[in-house]
Amino acid sequence: MDRRTLLKGTAVATALTLAGCTENGETADPDGNGEEETENGAAEDPVDEDRDEDDEELATLSEAYWEAFEDGDSDQYSQLFHSESSYGNQETWDKDDYWVSEELTVTVEDREIAYHTDTTATITEQVRWETPEEGETDLESVLEVEIEDGEWKIVAPSQARPAQ
Repeated sequence: MDRRTLLKGTAVATALTLAGCTENGETADPDGNGEEETENGAAEDPVDEDRDEDDEELATLSEAYWEAFEDGDSDQYSQLFHSESSYGNQETWDKDDYWVSEELTVTVEDREIAYHTDTTATITEQVRWETPEEGETDLESVLEVEIEDGEWKIVAPSQARPAQ
């Protein structure tokens, strides 16, 4: 066998083997710079690995917010707010006109989370309110959130407004 043919065959086999190592989105560090790249060459973002956990925590925070609002539970509601939030004033929640007076059912139809930094985010939701008197109303809600003592807390809820 010709030496060149043997070398070419070995090079092709090695290239195919290495190409198989990065299949299905697995990562490699081809340029040795310490940043892994996906199959399409995009650098992996180590922050993204933590986003799934944060997304779950933020969804749980939102669900607790709506549950407390639905139930008119000012104690649970107050625990969800950041200590520096002006909305953390429980005197406001003790007023009769703060809570919806009739039976309220809240369903989050869609949720989008946008991170501004590792410690701040915005939760935008399409929400359906349902009351026996008013029927169904589709609203858009925005929650500004921030980390405090290792937990996501609400800094500012928006006034829920009709969905567009």
